[in-house]
Amino acid sequence: MNQKIGIHPLTDDPTVAWKEISKQQKLLKLHVKIPANPVQPDKVRFVCMSDTHSLIRNIIFDVPDGDVFIHAGDFTKCGQKEEVIAFNRWLGTLTHKHKIVISGNHELSFDEKFSTFFKSKASARHAEYVEDEVPNYGNTKDNIADAVNTKNIRQYLTNCTYLEDSGTEIYGIKLYGSPWYVCTAKR
Repeated sequence: MNQKIGIHPLTDDPTVAWKEISKQQKLLKLHVKIPANPVQPDKVRFVCMSDTHSLIRNIIFDVPDGDVFIHAGDFTKCGQKEEVIAFNRWLGTLTHKHKIVISGNHELSFDEKFSTFFKSKASARHAEYVEDEVPNYGNTKDNIADAVNTKNIRQYLTNCTYLEDSGTEIYGIKLYGSPWYVCTAKR
């Protein structure tokens, strides 16, 4: 059975869309147990994670076994090459057959619009503007500059399938990944 999913009318303005959608959202704290049994042969187990912010060395639990691992954004602090390489190396240690990664708002180097905007403001000697108006997530301007000046940052994600406004099919299940980048700087 094919189900049609409509496009939200605020798709072109993700900041406004999120403000509107979040009014109807509820936060539920889940207390779940990590599965103790192995994945059954006639089942598919998805393991999902997000917001590790280059702190994977601090994960003090085993990532649950599964068929598909999804990291849904914010795997770095700002998308520096070294952060991406370390995350990719960690992905390589996971035993999941399929690994899916979607960037988040902290992966600044993955956002071409942000990178172009940042470079134009920095090169136009508007450093104070960039520091005051661009979300820096606790990073220095130099960290962000290093991140956005890395060419083809996606090439360092070799241990996964990276989805950016794209999809893939695994075990007959269609998956679609799309980061929403929001640059709040005034233009």
